[in-house]
Amino acid sequence: MIQESTSLGAIAEKTGFSKSTVSRALNGHPAISADTRNKVMAEVQRVGYRPNIYVNAVMRRIRASSNATTRDVIAYIYRTHPSHPLQSKNFAERMVNALDKTASSKGFSIDAFNFNDYEATPHRLDRVLRARGIRGVILGSGLSANDRPELNWENLTCIVLGNHCCHLPLNRVGMHHEHDVCLTYQQLRNLGYGKIGFVADEVLLANTDQSMVSGFLLGHYRFGGKRVPTLVVSSWEQESIGKWYRRHKPDAIIAQGSGPRMQKLLELNGLSVPDDVALGSLNCVPGDSRFAGIVQRPDVIGQLLVESLCLSLGSFQRGMVPYPQLHLVEGTWNPGQSAPNRLVKNETEALKAK
Repeated sequence: MIQESTSLGAIAEKTGFSKSTVSRALNGHPAISADTRNKVMAEVQRVGYRPNIYVNAVMRRIRASSNATTRDVIAYIYRTHPSHPLQSKNFAERMVNALDKTASSKGFSIDAFNFNDYEATPHRLDRVLRARGIRGVILGSGLSANDRPELNWENLTCIVLGNHCCHLPLNRVGMHHEHDVCLTYQQLRNLGYGKIGFVADEVLLANTDQSMVSGFLLGHYRFGGKRVPTLVVSSWEQESIGKWYRRHKPDAIIAQGSGPRMQKLLELNGLSVPDDVALGSLNCVPGDSRFAGIVQRPDVIGQLLVESLCLSLGSFQRGMVPYPQLHLVEGTWNPGQSAPNRLVKNETEALKAK
């Protein structure tokens, strides 16, 4: 702590500013001019100053516990797509809870900003963030690869939810889509299914650079089975899914999105799950034994987003990242009634036949 204080004092003496001004400049306070901040940062880089991130964390907790209204704010910027609900309500709630809980433990609070509200006047969002002294930003759910909020990036510390949205050189935390689809394919093969199909949303595939399709192809390459063409849907309609099924006759389907939605669409086509076709969902609800598939970890993703952002804030990292880091969180397999063990069933039927 003494070493950090001395360093701040040395920077203040060299630049001619007070220690409080230097501290505020390092923290991106909106009241500090760009010229002052540039002079401070130039001296910081010259002397190789590095803050004590543990001291910073302790000070945030002290400020938070003494007065909740003084908490620093992290902005969560997202976009809503009413026609393309890419994640379930359960996923979103678990993510938000993890963001709030982790931020609170580190002396921050989370404020959400819907990008839709700022599209007509894109610079307004940056003005709002500056006026409120917000320095930490999470680019969150619903933002596509082409969405680039017009922000003063050099004054902000940012992290991105998802490994492909917002093509900017920033640190990221996301789901390991390729792993999850490949794992689902493997588990279905282990259960005795040999003709597995994949149904996915066009928007989500575009926003993930086709990583789900690569996971499906990887699963087929590693674990075999008869090849079934992927069905990519722009809207989840009964007719397109029914036509695809009747043409290719898969004995199991991997579906992006919720199990109940896909089950309903299959039932509308006169198909029963799992009697006519097994179903593996890529977005299972924890503890729901009805559907087999992947349980995502939005709680872990939310925690990693905040923790990584706080580390960057504590070390005064601003703007684009020279060597961006990518953290992918793998989902886990959830056995369920929608994909029973076909091998056991066949053995039982064979014994009965004897």
